[in-house]
Amino acid sequence: MLLIVSIITMALWAFLGYKKPGIALITLPIAMAVPPLYVDAYGPMELVYLDSIVSVLFIFLATLVAVLMSRREGDSRRWPQKCAKWILVSFVFLLLFAVVCVLFGVGGFIGFVFFTLFMASIISYGFGDGRQRAN
Repeated sequence: MLLIVSIITMALWAFLGYKKPGIALITLPIAMAVPPLYVDAYGPMELVYLDSIVSVLFIFLATLVAVLMSRREGDSRRWPQKCAKWILVSFVFLLLFAVVCVLFGVGGFIGFVFFTLFMASIISYGFGDGRQRAN
């Protein structure tokens, strides 16, 4: 039953994210609260809590992807797409940093520092003007 509730919630917010991206981003915390509240109503079961967390993650990602795929409007109305893009990029960087921390372990702080500098250089290159060239 949790699966059905999660799929319906994910489909509804993905559709809302595609049609009305601003409303979908603002009401996303409500959608993310539906599966845990549903599980809480039926008593504590550890495996169901894990399923609830996974379904919340999929609702979150599906809504952000739907917001990014929605049609673009004027410059002032593009804030949902910009916010969704930055949230997804920060989510990917967070996952990368977690993987690097696991791979380098406790003693690998120097490798983590170099990886952080590498990511910062990629970000600064992305912010730079694409028409710049070396003289």
